[in-house]
Amino acid sequence: MTLPDTPTLDRSWNDCIDRLYDAVGREHTLASALGDFMPFFDARGVTFLTIPDVRHPTTSHTGSVGVSEQSLLEYHSHFNVHDEWVLAAQRRSDFGEGLVSHGSELVPRARLRQTYFWKSFVSRHRVMDIVTAIVEASSTSGPASFITFHRHEGQRPFARRDVLTLTKLVPHLRHVLRLHRRLAPALAVGSTLLEVVHRIDVPVLFLAADGRIVEHNAAAAAALKARPSWLRQQAGRLGLAMPQGWTGVDEALAALRASPQGQVAVDLLNSERRSASLNLMSVHGAISDHIAQHAAVAVATLQPGPRDVAAVLRTVHGFTPAEARTALQLVDGRSAAEICEQTGQSMATVRTHIAAALGKLGLQRQAQLVARVLAL
Repeated sequence: MTLPDTPTLDRSWNDCIDRLYDAVGREHTLASALGDFMPFFDARGVTFLTIPDVRHPTTSHTGSVGVSEQSLLEYHSHFNVHDEWVLAAQRRSDFGEGLVSHGSELVPRARLRQTYFWKSFVSRHRVMDIVTAIVEASSTSGPASFITFHRHEGQRPFARRDVLTLTKLVPHLRHVLRLHRRLAPALAVGSTLLEVVHRIDVPVLFLAADGRIVEHNAAAAAALKARPSWLRQQAGRLGLAMPQGWTGVDEALAALRASPQGQVAVDLLNSERRSASLNLMSVHGAISDHIAQHAAVAVATLQPGPRDVAAVLRTVHGFTPAEARTALQLVDGRSAAEICEQTGQSMATVRTHIAAALGKLGLQRQAQLVARVLAL
């Protein structure tokens, strides 16, 4: 018998339940089996997480369908402590195993949009709403486990109907996990976040408080060996190619510690005058036992291209703020006349800025200027 206002649990739902139980003992099919339930929630993604627990060292799962591995890394290393939905759930009197909630039930949408979590993470990955459940609460018999379905921009918010549907799934998932740990203990470690890190093609490094590289993926190893390079390793510590020359990462880590949100970005410049941005975030959660033992305090990701093109034009090429602003307006497709109209400057002033920018880059034509700035 179904609960009122819930979708009819037809054969396709029961087929998905069967596939979920069939995944016991086959770790790589578990996430896929969870993904089969996405249509029932009109969801664009689903994540499943078993929190690392020293009492249960072989039960750390990270699984997802329709969710980028980059966002998993960002969330579980940094944004987890800023998760407004989780914080609101923890304040509820009924917080515990079996609790199912949707996003706007936990945090009003208007309030959520004002938070660091929304502005710096959720909106960037286009997640608009969630419905989430505590599958298992942390205890001596097992670790804490969560499942969350995501909806993106352009979709309607989750509603009470979706909460009731997820409520029906949670007991099955709990049984599956317990069977999995009992029947396939060698596999129960699942896919850890460290494995996710090593699959990402973006260079990722974990840093200790003294700048020592604790862990890095293959993409970061290639970046460290590249010539010319933005990064290098000296005596185990990270070095950065800055506009003023090679330097250690100590100043960036100090800025990270002083940042209210625990996030900073550093503009890099290699010997070929090509720019990159190194984003550092404070590590708030253990990524793996190995990293936890080595006290990683920051996760750094390298992205080619400058974080702030205007800053690069000023610091590297000697542009004045007005010259940098004019160059970027040209890149945006504005003509000199449009720049005059929008800024209130005279045509003579705008042409002076363009001429100065050309001179500082050793160029002769405006099209060359646009191409050079785009290349940054």
